[in-house]
Amino acid sequence: MRMKLPALLLLFLVLAGLSACGTVPEPAENIPEAPSEAPPEAAREAPSTASILEMIAELVREHRYDEALALFDTLASGLAETPGIHLLKASVLLSAGRPDESRSVVETVLAEDPDQVDALYVLAFLEAVMGRDQEQRQVLERLLEADPDHRGGLLALGNNYLRNQSLTEAARYFDQVLALEPGNGDALLGRATVYWYEDKFPEAEALLDQTVALYPQWAAPLQDRARIYRVSGRVPLALADLDAAAALAPGDYWIAYDRGQVLLSLDRKAEALGEFKRAISLRPGEYLPYVYAGGIEEELGDYEGAEADYTVLARLNPGYYYAFERMGVLRMRKGLYAEARNAFAEAYNRTPKGRTAGTEEVTYALLVAVNWIRASGSQAEIRSFLDSVIRRVESQSTDWFLLRLFRDLAGDNDVALLIPREPRPQIKARLLFYLAQYYDIRGNTSLANRYYVNMYEFDQPSLSEWRILLSILEERKL
Repeated sequence: MRMKLPALLLLFLVLAGLSACGTVPEPAENIPEAPSEAPPEAAREAPSTASILEMIAELVREHRYDEALALFDTLASGLAETPGIHLLKASVLLSAGRPDESRSVVETVLAEDPDQVDALYVLAFLEAVMGRDQEQRQVLERLLEADPDHRGGLLALGNNYLRNQSLTEAARYFDQVLALEPGNGDALLGRATVYWYEDKFPEAEALLDQTVALYPQWAAPLQDRARIYRVSGRVPLALADLDAAAALAPGDYWIAYDRGQVLLSLDRKAEALGEFKRAISLRPGEYLPYVYAGGIEEELGDYEGAEADYTVLARLNPGYYYAFERMGVLRMRKGLYAEARNAFAEAYNRTPKGRTAGTEEVTYALLVAVNWIRASGSQAEIRSFLDSVIRRVESQSTDWFLLRLFRDLAGDNDVALLIPREPRPQIKARLLFYLAQYYDIRGNTSLANRYYVNMYEFDQPSLSEWRILLSILEERKL
């Protein structure tokens, strides 16, 4: 569901209310020609209430909140103190990211009338913005006691329950809105989302078809329907919906992100990269598009671009340790072993630790050691680091032998004997890779190359070491 802040909605309510009361003057039927010279400043008429409210609406649309708020001071004092104008100002303050000031204004209105429905509605949105779902439910329940058929209140309560995965309750409120207004777009979209979470994809699709037909210029139902097309294997239809959604809402981050994923699933990597880059331009602080952009750039051979994206990714989400792994791989490719060691050390340090070291943790420890040795690091420091890992692996296990190989720079025969006895292709490939690295470090390039080629025959692209292998095979033309 996509909730909208109520600033513009309340503005239109205020405008409608003022017009109904005769506060806003009707335009004259016969407009005289403009004078040849502008009248003196003092003789010019002050802007009408309607024009001020329209200017506020336009400024809010453009996110120019400070200018919009300044216009409230130009309203006639009697009008400025009415509940409708107070609530409009509270809504603009909320949209401007000033929730405390917004709450103060709303509470002023509620102090005069505790059951003022519009005030409760603004307060409910304020609680949602503050992430206070329980408090929002309490406010909405007060609102619905005063006005049981308040569509906005019913929708907001349905959305509240949807956020908290209370699907039965969410469906109940969306259904209430649809009983009052069968074509309500937000309720149709919300009910379809409930079906989505319940894995009832045909029911969700039927509602989204209806929504798209009713609101062909609305991007949201197209985007949601594209997700159903995608999970049901109708990827070209998903792309068609996302193309239409992107044309309607070119500034929507999630549409760009979803479209990038669909293009990637169609193996249209260059186009997918463009969409992920567009998503980044729309929300530079979101980390997910960098994951995909960096991966595509690596595959397309843009290693500098990939490293730049992984660097930003690591800064935005330091817990995402795969970013450091990827940086390590790219730095190994360039022969920057000290920098590669640092990147793999970051990945190692951020890997979840248990009582015993897992395969991923051991992999990063081994890559730290390999690059540390290649960077002419202190063997005593390398031994100390590897000892801290060896203590947490099972003695005489595959990981134990590999860690000892680089701790002692000896024991290659023990590792070589493990290879024919190992039944698992992935583990066999790892043994071949680290034995090849060992012989590279020892200067036996021909033996190292033989093991690299043998590893490639096992085709294990899910291994962290696989991209390192591919760069070595490419460089050595093996």
